[in-house]
Amino acid sequence: MSDQPEQDYVVIFRRFIKGKDGRLLDARQYGKKAWPIKVPAKK
Repeated sequence: MSDQPEQDYVVIFRRFIKGKDGRLLDARQYGKKAWPIKVPAKK
């Protein structure tokens, strides 16, 4: 990630994420409802 301060990010939750091998990972297969993802906040 970049060197921005922590308050410049927003946490969103997604059920699916793309793994490093390019496959989709479903959070429910890992016992979660969703994956937390940190994204830059809009200004």
